[in-house]
Amino acid sequence: MSNQYTDNPITERQAAVLRFIVAFLMRNAFPPTLREIGRHMGIESTNGVVDQLRALERKGYIERVTGVARGIRVLRDAWE
Repeated sequence: MSNQYTDNPITERQAAVLRFIVAFLMRNAFPPTLREIGRHMGIESTNGVVDQLRALERKGYIERVTGVARGIRVLRDAWE
């Protein structure tokens, strides 16, 4: 059966970013900042992190709240 997630598969790098966000949320009860994601993933530029998050958002795995430092929300059904 096809759904938006299988129609828009994520790359290994995007999957690693998503796993980090979920683990960070579970550990801290709030999402990581761009810099925290970058530091963990070895991405020096926050623009590089933004590129990864935009791809995840476009593919339906996360939502981002503009102008909020920790404005990442993992969509519950992204894991179904």
